[in-house]
Amino acid sequence: IARSGEVVRSGIPLPRSLDVRNPDTLTLVDSGGTPVPAEFQILARWDAGRDADAPIQWLLVTFPAGVTANGSATYRLVTDGSAGPNPEPSVAISVTQNGNQITVDTGAATFILGGGPGALFDEIRLRDGARLVSGSALTARANSADVSHPTTRRVAIEHVGPLAAIVVIEGAYDLPPVGDGVLGSRRRYVFTAGSPTAIVRHAVHWEGDLCGLDSRTCDGSPNGVRVQKVRNALTLDLVLPLAVMAVGDFESSAVEGNVKAGQEAWVRQQLRASRTEPLAFDVSVPGTGGATGEKADGGMLAVGNSSGAVVLALNHMHRYEPQALRLLTDGRLAVDVSDDQVWLGA
Repeated sequence: IARSGEVVRSGIPLPRSLDVRNPDTLTLVDSGGTPVPAEFQILARWDAGRDADAPIQWLLVTFPAGVTANGSATYRLVTDGSAGPNPEPSVAISVTQNGNQITVDTGAATFILGGGPGALFDEIRLRDGARLVSGSALTARANSADVSHPTTRRVAIEHVGPLAAIVVIEGAYDLPPVGDGVLGSRRRYVFTAGSPTAIVRHAVHWEGDLCGLDSRTCDGSPNGVRVQKVRNALTLDLVLPLAVMAVGDFESSAVEGNVKAGQEAWVRQQLRASRTEPLAFDVSVPGTGGATGEKADGGMLAVGNSSGAVVLALNHMHRYEPQALRLLTDGRLAVDVSDDQVWLGA
């Protein structure tokens, strides 16, 4: 696919011999030597433990890139200041905060999050103001108990620049205490200018212990909590019926169909009874034969109509089985971070 102005973020190592101490002397240029919009963040310095002004060792570079389909493009980092300053981006990201609620406007979409402790997103709108997502719910099932996510512990804006913004939200599910701990959660959201995409890393952890942190088992049972489901469900402002596109692996064609009220669709990396069994995924869309395979490395589920579309994808979902993307019978769109039983240890 041809890319135009798609924001790239990459770490760049700098040799100590360059003696770059201030990113203000840096310029990112394209293959023709023309400066492009860019952000520079210092990740590490040489001998930083002894000298806070030491030469930069690692630099995070963020910039919009363009490349033709099946092509390549080259960008260079000029370190001596000879290329001049990087220009401002044509579309800049905007972040505002009101209490715990944060609004991120990427220029292509507006994301509202943090206001509801039990929500992945409070609201998502397109650039023209059309609302695609009106709410969401974080739920789980652990030790055979269905739980919600009523607690927000921390909301923080980790980074804001013209090209990228990062928000971190930490909280907890209301699982009845097991031992001396509950289920905690951490979500890290990355937004980029000009993009309608949010990248979310969602981690769930058990903050407990049954019989000592050095013990894997307690009287023959695991020193942990069995989690049967971790679900993030989005409430859509898209009226059924919906067109559906589902992808399992990168080597197979998408499965396309239509879903009416009361029907469901999914992409699922299945839980194996044993790690010695082969990996397996299945794709289900009403009115089609679906699909099966081994690794759902391209796991994606898209739904939409003439008003707009919402697309979900799980990165490397075959490495984190069991996971699933689902259009539920009530019309909600769900990310099952855990789709079947997994153990969380102390």
